[in-house]
Amino acid sequence: MLKAQLKHLAKRALGKPSVPPPVKGVADASWYDAAYTAIESYQEEYFKSHYYSLWCVITDRVRRNRLKRVVDIGCGPGQLAQCLFAMGDIDSYVGLDFSAKAIESRRSSSRADNTSSATRPRRRSNVTHLTTS
Repeated sequence: MLKAQLKHLAKRALGKPSVPPPVKGVADASWYDAAYTAIESYQEEYFKSHYYSLWCVITDRVRRNRLKRVVDIGCGPGQLAQCLFAMGDIDSYVGLDFSAKAIESRRSSSRADNTSSATRPRRRSNVTHLTTS
């Protein structure tokens, strides 16, 4: 825990975006909301993400197995969904996440994708905010 706190403080001192580490190592929805808001890489296109190579592997496996429907638990701002729709051949996608900020980010980009891609067949994309009791 101390190491995570020191890393956070070092990033802040260097002017880099950072979110304080979760309390007792447990991240709740508000922690993820702060992370998705503060860290710019979550707002980037999927192909600019440091997860891009992993998403290419996942997309390849989805294509290879001819899967048409995907459920993504912990979808964040939906960068994997963007990769799947761009490079895969899926018909529907459901993303679930605790962060309302991440879900709103995905819904906004999904609306923009659907309005700018009138020549492509319409694909179903649904993202849902999970609440905790």
